[in-house]
Amino acid sequence: MNKKAVEQLSRIVTTLRANGFENLSEVAIFCAAASATLEDNLIGVSDLSRAAGIPMSSASRYVWDLHERGLIEYTPQSTDRRLRLVRAKLDALK
Repeated sequence: MNKKAVEQLSRIVTTLRANGFENLSEVAIFCAAASATLEDNLIGVSDLSRAAGIPMSSASRYVWDLHERGLIEYTPQSTDRRLRLVRAKLDALK
């Protein structure tokens, strides 16, 4: 790995730590939500669970934690009020 790549990864890790990310599953959830957000889409928690390769209950907990920290916002689905879709709040990163 070259010096530039190491420096970039170091900055990424610093940003993740500054925003309270504690594990790779939480990072995977946020990255999947961010990817959907960048494509101007919303994503469901079950889709986030599949993207991160973790159980639905864990994904739901991570989404809630990210929501509490202001990094993800919930949007109710128009056809099923029980289902909530999420969007990453990219401007909330420190």
